Amino acid sequence: MKRRMVSYILLAVVGISFIFSNQVQGKPYTKERFHANSKGIILQESDKREITDEEVAVMDNDSRQMAINEIYARHGMMFYTKEIQEYYEAQEWYKAKYKAGLFDSKSLSYIEQKNVGKLVKFIKENEENAKKDYFFKDSSSKELTKADLKGKTRVYLQGAINEIYARHGRMFRDEMIQDYFNSKSWYKGSIKPEDFNTNVFN
Repeated sequence: MKRRMVSYILLAVVGISFIFSNQVQGKPYTKERFHANSKGIILQESDKREITDEEVAVMDNDSRQMAINEIYARHGMMFYTKEIQEYYEAQEWYKAKYKAGLFDSKSLSYIEQKNVGKLVKFIKENEENAKKDYFFKDSSSKELTKADLKGKTRVYLQGAINEIYARHGRMFRDEMIQDYFNSKSWYKGSIKPEDFNTNVFN
């Protein structure tokens, strides 16, 4: 039990580092941007239940980061970034108690620490994937094996499926997916989803 608690305290510390160093960039801090509900909550009851991979997979990294912040905000932690602090001050449930540098991550419950860890994992994986040109470089010329797929998450494999379509110029309705492939030098998106024909696959 002691070993388990140490591991999740470390995850909470990792989460803190993301809060301080990996802030959300660019657009205004709004509920709509982060797909939050009317109370400004992104992941309902993330202090009481383990969030699922499916929930986190459909989020972009900005929303994942704010979901981490949300867990700490429930405990009254204040934030270094002015825009984040103002976002939470606008929510009725938020009661500022602790300056960011004085908040003790041990105050997080076991469930909260696990949720922070999961969100951090997805953020890191997303950033690593963004650095790569391909999920599977040879997926257009050879059949993937069980060894190729072993250890890959659902999110990674879904990205690999999208990549096969993207190689043939398919565009995507999801803005986040479209932006991802737009960043790749090899991608030439020209076919709307409704016009795409799978007969082009070899």
